Amino acid sequence: MDLYHVSEKKYNVGQIISIDKFLGLTEFYQKERDKNWIDDYLDSVRPQNAPSRKKVIYAFGNLYNCGAFVVNVYEGKANCFSYYRVRMINPTACPMCLTNSLDECSFEKNKIIAQEYWQPVKTWNVLEYLCEKMEVLEILDCPKLLEISLGKDVYLQDIELSKKLFK
Repeated sequence: MDLYHVSEKKYNVGQIISIDKFLGLTEFYQKERDKNWIDDYLDSVRPQNAPSRKKVIYAFGNLYNCGAFVVNVYEGKANCFSYYRVRMINPTACPMCLTNSLDECSFEKNKIIAQEYWQPVKTWNVLEYLCEKMEVLEILDCPKLLEISLGKDVYLQDIELSKKLFK
């Protein structure tokens, strides 16, 4: 499946990236801001066939979601990252906004949210794709501001849906 990846790392077209070569945790493991418990919790309830969030490669379905992610998490530093079109084989698709919902809900609701995260039933706009290996197909330019704005808008729609479902 062709997807889009954003990274502080520089890759070459044709390069195969595999978690087997990772030293330590994945690039976007939530070690900052005391949120690592979210990845730990999701890993503790993940399906057997799903990869660990601690040691995984992430991608998005489109470039503008990559840009929106970077702008939101790294305070507007979209042009400091590299963007790629990649291929992943059988990635696990999860609604990205639900990691934030876990942070805002009770333990009982977290169980329901985690189930929807790993095995989504609802229709979500922004999915994060998790896989243990990817191939770099193309190096891309940073998304334009209008594209990043679109990525933010669809993510906010997902946040609103999660509030309706889990509050």
